[in-house]
Amino acid sequence: MNAITLLETQPHVKLTLEGLLAMLKQRIIDPNKKYELIDGVVFEMPSEGLPHRYLKSALIAHLNRTLPTGYFVMADATLDLGPGDAPSPDTYIIPADKADQPVAPSDVRLVIEVADTTLADDLGVKADLYARYGVGEYWVVDIARGVIWVHRVRDGDGWAAPVEIGAEETVRCAGAPEIAVRLGDLRR
Repeated sequence: MNAITLLETQPHVKLTLEGLLAMLKQRIIDPNKKYELIDGVVFEMPSEGLPHRYLKSALIAHLNRTLPTGYFVMADATLDLGPGDAPSPDTYIIPADKADQPVAPSDVRLVIEVADTTLADDLGVKADLYARYGVGEYWVVDIARGVIWVHRVRDGDGWAAPVEIGAEETVRCAGAPEIAVRLGDLRR
């Protein structure tokens, strides 16, 4: 039996966020890189290309400029959903009074991912994850197509099919209509 076969047949240990943070602190994994924890598995986050960096920055600036004082925009911040699940979405919005304390998934009004090379994961695994934990709403900005995929209607434990919003349409968060984005306004 070779080593790979042996590893594949052994039970896997799933990490918690505390375990991941301990590994970073002890420099077991490179603390200069970004990671996500999904279903107890650590994923190194890919580098962001210029279109992703630009659109994410423009989106965050827009949200900070337009949101009323009752909301707080978290940018590139780990979202501790529960044991073994701590993604790092591009941005998420929470009530302002929760900004300096642990946040329950039900407090999250909106999670937004900007997708260039990660579209399949953002519309698949990540959408399932955010639905499972009861995040209020989930948007995926599809850079290539210039649309926003809006997940807001529940279907059992997941989302119903997302609605595609074009670049010239304004999308509003159903649970917090003050949160509004028109993708066409964010592009140069």
